[in-house]
Amino acid sequence: MRHLLITGAGRGLGRALALAALKRGAHVFAGVRDPSAWPDPPPNLDVIMLDVTVPASIADARRTIGARTSSLDLLINNAGIHQGSPEVRSAPEVSFGSLDGEGLLRMVDTNAAGPMRVTQAFADLLARGDRPIAMHLSSRKGALTEKHDGGNYGYCASKAALNMVGRALAHDLAPLGITSVVVHPGLVRTQMGGPDAPLAPEDAADALLDLAARLEPSDRGRFLRWDGSEHPW
Repeated sequence: MRHLLITGAGRGLGRALALAALKRGAHVFAGVRDPSAWPDPPPNLDVIMLDVTVPASIADARRTIGARTSSLDLLINNAGIHQGSPEVRSAPEVSFGSLDGEGLLRMVDTNAAGPMRVTQAFADLLARGDRPIAMHLSSRKGALTEKHDGGNYGYCASKAALNMVGRALAHDLAPLGITSVVVHPGLVRTQMGGPDAPLAPEDAADALLDLAARLEPSDRGRFLRWDGSEHPW
């Protein structure tokens, strides 16, 4: 995979994915909301201003990347927020009795509508790629069959919505030769995953890139774990 676009690449798993792809010889477009996250970008990494909730930002990123490459081989929709993110910290969305829906809507906008917007904008570049993949990083929290308790409404609902978006995209992207999959990256030691999560960002990144390299068109529309095993919906 020669040319990759990774959203949310300023920190955590997104940053680890960018560094892992660079080690494999890829050219990486790192989509970030704050370019200062990469004050001294390494060779073959282009830092691109990209806010997945702002259509104009996505359009600007598409023009910038399109001027630097004619194709993309892998899009990783990694950008996401949760109940502890600054965008939703003041909006109750976790416990029944204090719900107001504001945080849920912000998470759906970023976690589900964002990947939909980005994938649509870059579909033409992906269509010209080598065995192109659109990988949407979801969560086990978005699996309906694994929801056995209450609470955490916003994040769970947003990831369930992303699962449906990824499934629908699989059908619309198939005629373009693009394989769309939804992937649970595992519990990763990031700001979102917490310090006690079992997976180091570097290990999760390598596993996800290995998985992307193994995917075939017959995998489109699947919900997978980072190791390639099937995840329940």
